[in-house]
Amino acid sequence: HIRNWGITAAGDGPHDGLTVENNNMTGGLGFLSASGLNIVVEGNTYNWHDDYDIEVNRGSFNINATDDVYIIDNNIIASSEVPILIAGTGGTIEGNTFSTNSGGTRYPYIVVYNCDIGFNDNTIVLSDGVTPGSAICATSITDAPVRSNGQPSGTLAAGTTQTIISADIDGIGTLKCRYGAVTDTSWWDMNHSLSNTSGNTYSATVSGLSDGNEYNYNILCEDSAGNHNWENFVITFSVASASGETGSEADETAPIRSSGSPSSSLIAGTTQAIISLHTNEVATCKYSTIANVTYSSMSNTFSSTGDTNHSTTVSSLNDGESYVYYVKCIDSSGNYNTDDYSISFGIDYPDSMSLRLYLEAKYSNASRQATVYVYNYNTSNLVTQYYIISNDSGNLLMNLSGFPQSRSSQYDIKIKVPGYLIQKISHTLTGDSAAIPELKAGDINNDNVINSLDWAEMQSDWYSSSSDSDFNEDSIVNTIDFSYLNNNWLRSGE
Repeated sequence: HIRNWGITAAGDGPHDGLTVENNNMTGGLGFLSASGLNIVVEGNTYNWHDDYDIEVNRGSFNINATDDVYIIDNNIIASSEVPILIAGTGGTIEGNTFSTNSGGTRYPYIVVYNCDIGFNDNTIVLSDGVTPGSAICATSITDAPVRSNGQPSGTLAAGTTQTIISADIDGIGTLKCRYGAVTDTSWWDMNHSLSNTSGNTYSATVSGLSDGNEYNYNILCEDSAGNHNWENFVITFSVASASGETGSEADETAPIRSSGSPSSSLIAGTTQAIISLHTNEVATCKYSTIANVTYSSMSNTFSSTGDTNHSTTVSSLNDGESYVYYVKCIDSSGNYNTDDYSISFGIDYPDSMSLRLYLEAKYSNASRQATVYVYNYNTSNLVTQYYIISNDSGNLLMNLSGFPQSRSSQYDIKIKVPGYLIQKISHTLTGDSAAIPELKAGDINNDNVINSLDWAEMQSDWYSSSSDSDFNEDSIVNTIDFSYLNNNWLRSGE
């Protein structure tokens, strides 16, 4: 029974009937590795610092009650160097605070190996500067990367000596994916990496294949938050045997095409992209931008082909455009596709559009408050409006993400700046910049017409520094400002 001590170690097991309560453990070999019976750990503070190399089965806090019930309640458990590991067949882990401190040379993480224990009301704290690893079962911080669409599958053609394995991976931030044998069940044990080839597809070339054999490759990934896959994701395929093939068994079927990519919109500014697809057998693939062109008449061959995965780069792409590439393939037996396989995608418009602002009488167009109204073309139907302050270059930047209608249509865009008549341009909202004709000064009361009402306002401001009537911003309202009002007398805005 260890209670109310200020100690550096709670001892290394085995222990039978060990109770550790209300201790403060602060360094040295501060760990508990118990493999005996009826372990109770309550009210303790474990706080090891990164100047000690604490490692018990790679765990700075290691409860290893592998055969028996244990209780870990209301403790404060911190680690800066290595994982917090908890293993056992039963018990409770309740009301604890698990925390990771910055400064360690390894990535701390929290693992509860047994999913059947009672894990309730615990708190996980990850300090700034720490890249956490996985927290398993009930302590899960975030989901590990999701793997899908493993390729290839089925049987590859006889004579295949290498192929590309791939999978679609979705996860947080930059992903690091590795592959190995099915017996490799830990990401750290794998030595072969997959590369991000396009979109969310990760792939690698495997070689040394031979006829008549089956192959299995396990893929595990880590995301930017340090979360790892712990369940296998196995790609299984085989290479056909060439022995004993008769005329009736000869290949008479054209390649089956699948997994065309990309299949959704790409970000604005994309000028080139990799198009790719998979075939169920070794083949050579071509493409055309025109439908129903025969394979022999297609002039564009994929730059990477002659296997089961095919890819090539297409260029001269533009924002707001849609693209379709029609693909046909031929296998080693001369069987070719007669129908088109379409790979289609588009390029998004930019999220913003720039309007160049020009204000009569102003030395600078920067930091001007404006209201931008967007109407359906040649109508009075207002679609939306924006309140914008011009930037240092005198540009109004419209954030068009979520715009409710087609941005490729023509719209009437009206711009209002206090003291100036409304000006209008007609333009699409595809992200191209547009210049606004000069806005005329004099609309002091902002009713979109310059008349005696504005003169009355200016008279009341005469020889003052009123910003409403001081168009040239020389800090006095005088005849210079009146000249702008007079030149625009009885003008009205759009």
